[in-house]
Amino acid sequence: MARAEDLPAPPPEPSATPAAEPDALPPIEARSYDVTIQKRSSSKRTYLFENLAEVPPSEGRILLLKKNEKPIMAFRVLKRYEDRKQIVAKRVHRYGEIQVLEIGGSYNAIEKTADLKAEPLVQTAQDKADLNELEKAGGSEGLPDSPGGKAPNKADSFDPELDAASSPKPAPDPAQADALGMKTLDEGDEDESKIGISVEEVNPLDPNSQWLTAGFGYLTNYGASPAFQYYKAGGVRYGITLGQMLFLKRPHVQDSLVLEAGAYFYKAINVVGPSANDAYNVVPIIGTLRYNLLFGENFGIFIYGGLMKNFVVSSNMPDPTVLVNLASTLPAAGGGLLFRVGPGWDLRADLGFDFIGMSLLLRF
Repeated sequence: MARAEDLPAPPPEPSATPAAEPDALPPIEARSYDVTIQKRSSSKRTYLFENLAEVPPSEGRILLLKKNEKPIMAFRVLKRYEDRKQIVAKRVHRYGEIQVLEIGGSYNAIEKTADLKAEPLVQTAQDKADLNELEKAGGSEGLPDSPGGKAPNKADSFDPELDAASSPKPAPDPAQADALGMKTLDEGDEDESKIGISVEEVNPLDPNSQWLTAGFGYLTNYGASPAFQYYKAGGVRYGITLGQMLFLKRPHVQDSLVLEAGAYFYKAINVVGPSANDAYNVVPIIGTLRYNLLFGENFGIFIYGGLMKNFVVSSNMPDPTVLVNLASTLPAAGGGLLFRVGPGWDLRADLGFDFIGMSLLLRF
């Protein structure tokens, strides 16, 4: 049996050589707190937040809003109000399908407080207009000016380390990308925070595609002679939107094209004369194309054109000439007004060659 001292000595352990460490990244600091939306500009891109942090973020800071651990939108702070713990910020990027944040909604905000590079905050003309709108919205109870007339702080650039855990595959562009990976906005938009161009988001004034109308008025038709007469009638129409924002795509002025068909009913009595005792039940069928011009959500005008075909469905002691005259085909053309009276409901006024009357309209 070999003795321990006869066994060969184990080879010496190699000296540990420390591996070369990669270049250390600059320190990145961030803080998280909750915010609540108090107001929203008419452009729907600038918001007033109630900031629950002890110290509101400075002008130019970047905030990433999250809901249930999912990124929703990124904002750049335009103005802060220390005495009320409120901030005004504009959207610079959207994640997912959420287009507009609802007033009263609460979100978790991640603010980056240490930066790789600082950039000056540039307020566009739209930014100033949105700020002025939000400050004046409350009248005498509106927002105060910035405390002490402080100048805006330097804007914080984006950082890929902060955004890496929450950003859904940002498109890399080293020459222009922000450090947070928020260079790419919606398709067709550009980074407003860098080039100073205001791109106003346009949302449909009427997101519905179907129209149902019921009303009363006066319909045009012939009588005992080729002269036109008006008959009291009531009926319904159904329309479907063929296209929206065809020629006008502005936040407060938009257009749409609707294909519409309807049926009315009226009874013509004593058409030949006061003592003729003739009576006719007439059903006009109307088919038109209607072009709408909406000025905001509460008012619009329209013009339409098409045909109206009249059918005499029954009669009593009819006159042959009146029967032929009443079963006429006439042009349907005119215009009208739309007044919003409730969510999805409008009051419609028609003034046309074929029909003059008032209707109640449901959009859905």
